[in-house]
Amino acid sequence: MKKYLFYFFILIFSFVSVGQYNIPFPEMECETLDGKHITLPEFSKGKYTIIGIAYTKRSEEKLKSWYMPIYYKFIYHAHHPVLYQNNYHINVFFMPMFTGTHEVSLHAAKHYFKTHIDLKLQDHLLVYRGDLEKYHQMLDFEHVDKPYILVLDQTGRIVFEMTGEYSLYKMEMLEKYIKE
Repeated sequence: MKKYLFYFFILIFSFVSVGQYNIPFPEMECETLDGKHITLPEFSKGKYTIIGIAYTKRSEEKLKSWYMPIYYKFIYHAHHPVLYQNNYHINVFFMPMFTGTHEVSLHAAKHYFKTHIDLKLQDHLLVYRGDLEKYHQMLDFEHVDKPYILVLDQTGRIVFEMTGEYSLYKMEMLEKYIKE
């Protein structure tokens, strides 16, 4: 009986600690570090997409804990198919959001990313400049100090969401939704 109760609590905890949706990702115009404008989710349609979003400096620091684990799990393996069994053909984007008074620091932040972030990750960094309120409501952002990791399906619908710093458990959950 205790065994079943334990599994029940694990199941309940997994639903409380991560959000699961089936809503479309709202249209968001972003910019690459090179200044190219892209619109999500239109740009990513046809592939599963992982988007890491941070909208405060503290959440941006925590989002960085995801950079290399996601890179090696989903991007590096796709470029070395002979060496790895799981070859993912997905989009991956990390996106700090610059809103309000922080919009002025966008140029400085892009320069920082270009000089301090690993070159292999720079193609996966997008920046958003503009109104946060619209996305805050549509995506139900509650945790100011935590990054959001979203999985979009091939049609641009959010099929999985979680918050917080990287952990092996969270990576396994993320991988599960990419495989489905």
